[in-house]
Amino acid sequence: MAINRQTLAIEAELNRYLAGVTDQQTRALVEAWSLAWDQVAHEIDAAALDLVNAAGEGRVTRTMVLRSQRAQAALDVLGGTLDTVAAQAGFTINADLTDVITAATQAEVDMIASQLTGTRRAELRANLVRADPGQIAAMVERATQRITSLTRPLGAEATAAVRRELLRGIAVGTNPRVAARRMVRGIEDQFLGGLNRALVISRTELLDATRAAQQATDQANTDVLAGWAWVAHLGPRTCRSCIAQHGTIHPIDEPGPLDHQQGRCARVPRTKTWAELGFEGIEDPPDSTPDAEAWFNSLTADEQRGILGDKGYEAWQRGDYPISAWSTRREADGWRDSFAPSRPPGPGTSATPPTRPVIDWDGATSPSEVGNLIQGKLGSRGRVSGFDSPDVDLDKAKAVGRTIGQLLDDFPEVNTDIAIRKFRAGPGTIARASANSDGLGGYENLSLEILPARMRADDTLTRHIHAAADKGHFHFVGDVDPMEYMVAHEFGHLLDYTTYGTAAGPIKGGATGTEVMRAVLKEQGIASRGAPARAYRAENVSGYGRTSRAEEIAEAFADVRVNGPDAFELSHRTHDELIRRLRSGPR
Repeated sequence: MAINRQTLAIEAELNRYLAGVTDQQTRALVEAWSLAWDQVAHEIDAAALDLVNAAGEGRVTRTMVLRSQRAQAALDVLGGTLDTVAAQAGFTINADLTDVITAATQAEVDMIASQLTGTRRAELRANLVRADPGQIAAMVERATQRITSLTRPLGAEATAAVRRELLRGIAVGTNPRVAARRMVRGIEDQFLGGLNRALVISRTELLDATRAAQQATDQANTDVLAGWAWVAHLGPRTCRSCIAQHGTIHPIDEPGPLDHQQGRCARVPRTKTWAELGFEGIEDPPDSTPDAEAWFNSLTADEQRGILGDKGYEAWQRGDYPISAWSTRREADGWRDSFAPSRPPGPGTSATPPTRPVIDWDGATSPSEVGNLIQGKLGSRGRVSGFDSPDVDLDKAKAVGRTIGQLLDDFPEVNTDIAIRKFRAGPGTIARASANSDGLGGYENLSLEILPARMRADDTLTRHIHAAADKGHFHFVGDVDPMEYMVAHEFGHLLDYTTYGTAAGPIKGGATGTEVMRAVLKEQGIASRGAPARAYRAENVSGYGRTSRAEEIAEAFADVRVNGPDAFELSHRTHDELIRRLRSGPR
């Protein structure tokens, strides 16, 4: 016997039910955190204004914060509020556990029964074992303990993040109220970081509790089951790891599916054949589970590229990245192992004649040669300089060459200089994109510049960017090359300049990001201003992207280029709108 259409329909109904529960929890958690922020916002506003007024036109320092009684009192109030709302988060998530686990066990029995067809169906179905109330209560207790252990530290973690943000200080300048607002916004972002973690716990742990309940039901019915199938919900936004796992068969005692956090894949029981059940001569029906590879092959090239990313798509086209290689198992402290998208292999021989000359970046023997190769790729669209600097490491030069070369191929509309040169910058700066206004609402003299110190052979750059990513400053999924991410981010600024320009010009404030954000918030039923909107932005935009609309666009572009289908959904929307505007010509 096999998984049939009725089996898949039961699974789909369970998935819709779970989506409804998690959506309801999301609304409840966002509302609770928003109300909590409203309760402490006045104290934080007053403390921030006191600090910036005391600093004059200088800087709010760590010492000033530590000595400010009002700031310390505000932190105490905020810490207590966060502890309360974190405890409430645990109650909110746990409240639905009994209903969710009961629904999961019933759906599992129904999926098994749907496959027991034919003249023997009544006999076989009558012997199926259902979970009794005591077993369900035990499963609820185990899940409750785990969720409570995960949500309890949220208050303390968010309070520590807020304290770090406040102690970091801020340059006041000539307008204390503007500086105070910037300080409060940074504190609010850290405050809402606890909400983001609570939302992940809600979605991930409820799904894992569902799967654990299904596994317990499977183990009680081993006499009729051969195992379980990993079933993904195939669509253009399904990650390549889940597509690769779709349809794979696993033993009953194996937990799963072990997909990534907030994954939507399903565990579908698979019954034994008639022969394995002891009934010879009865033909088993065909399996109705869609074939993942056939489905992927039916997509358009743009859809395939959207799932695999540019590197993955090219490697798949070459035959170097088959579907069996798209998924890899990863370990994570404090959470179970999970299967996530693997990194595609590096460039190799193309299986089809290339439309552009293939450059052997790895074959370059010096940074100067890499610079010459980039210049050949750039042609008359700009000038390359600085790759002959003694500070430049060959491997980092190659990484820049590979990344910028692909970007220049993909976006021939961009004319820019590319330079490794010194410029005035803060201590954490790596590179910058710059342009001059042409006086007509556009930009000219575009340039992408990288500091020579960041091109050295030591690991300073890698450590700096990965440390920032660990704090949520950038959005890294898996083993991200920091040089690739940095170049992609700055190139995102260049595309922004090439279209409408967000730093100055006729449209200020990042029109692309603003308009996309408003559209997405409207779809989510969230007002464009207020705590819920800021909470959504904190969950779907990197920390650096939240510093300005221009940085949000550049981060969205880098997110999609580097992380592919694992990028934030909002990044995909912003990226696509940016490219649409680029290809539609100047406004």
